[in-house]
Amino acid sequence: KGNVLHAAADAENNVGGFIGKLDGGVITDCSIEGNVEVTSVTRVIGGFIGSIRATATVTGCTQKGNLSAPGTTRYSGLFVGYTAAANTIIKDCTCEGVFTGVDDNSGGFCGNVPKNVAGIVFENCDADVTLTFGAGGSNVGGLIGSIQTGILVTGCDVKAEINVAKSIDYVGGVVGYGAATSENLI
Repeated sequence: KGNVLHAAADAENNVGGFIGKLDGGVITDCSIEGNVEVTSVTRVIGGFIGSIRATATVTGCTQKGNLSAPGTTRYSGLFVGYTAAANTIIKDCTCEGVFTGVDDNSGGFCGNVPKNVAGIVFENCDADVTLTFGAGGSNVGGLIGSIQTGILVTGCDVKAEINVAKSIDYVGGVVGYGAATSENLI
């Protein structure tokens, strides 16, 4: 339990409530309860994991808390901000909280899955979230903000309230934006 406050300006930061940047490995049955607040321009933010950059397996983990990013952010999610490692499996994980900010590629569970990675699986992952944006942006989803490659999403439940005050392109209850290459989305 505890809070994370990040105020240093650095456009390449990876900020997370549990792990900032995960370069592979296995995480099982871990939980975090607390808020993550970023007051500067930061690239990647996650309530549990900021970014996954090498193949990982995350199972049975929970995140409960709020995410606040009033500065410009590129990828953010209440569970994981950026999932960019082939063959990564996130299974039986949950997140619950409120995300407020100014952002692109924001999701209740995951912010962004970029192109040119394969074999990413989200299985039985649940999000109970409120997303609130006071300014413009793009790619906002209750589960995943932006999918730019083929992934498997199965057995996931989403309870999302999405509030936007200004123009935001590509807003969806489950996925905000799915690229043409995301044909394997199930």
